[in-house]
Amino acid sequence: MIRRAADALGAILTAIALAGATLSLVAAAAAGDMPALKDLSATRERPLFDPSRRPPSPPPPPPAPAEPTKEAAAEPMPPAAPTMPPPTAKLTGVIIGGRTSLAIFHEATGSKSVSLKVGGDLEGWTLVEIESRKVVVEHEGERVEMELKTAEQSGGGATPGGGTDDGDMLDQ
Repeated sequence: MIRRAADALGAILTAIALAGATLSLVAAAAAGDMPALKDLSATRERPLFDPSRRPPSPPPPPPAPAEPTKEAAAEPMPPAAPTMPPPTAKLTGVIIGGRTSLAIFHEATGSKSVSLKVGGDLEGWTLVEIESRKVVVEHEGERVEMELKTAEQSGGGATPGGGTDDGDMLDQ
């Protein structure tokens, strides 16, 4: 029992000493007697959390850019590969639902409407995004935004019933 009391008293005295040391550091800091942070270099020279206790080595300098040779500068650049022309179909509608979103296109060459989900094919382009007023199609890394036009912007009027008479087709 006496041993436990002695251990408890030792712990209390240690806590009081630590609290006194902390208070003296706080008082010294308040009085302006503490060294400036830039003068405390020991933790920079011997980092606490690095097992080697050595500062990290500086990063290597970036490589110098290579000088182009006269031969390389004289050679013309090869012509860029021809890109696929953007789709000619017109975006005529967007339906955004809980789990399914659809983009509705009117083919430029006919009178047929096509409905596509993300991942669907439109004239060789893949539908990758559907938003409320636009869609994005992609072909070999090239992206094209197609905006939904209003009746005034497209130069036509609205049809009764808001659609076409030929029926819609849903591509998977």
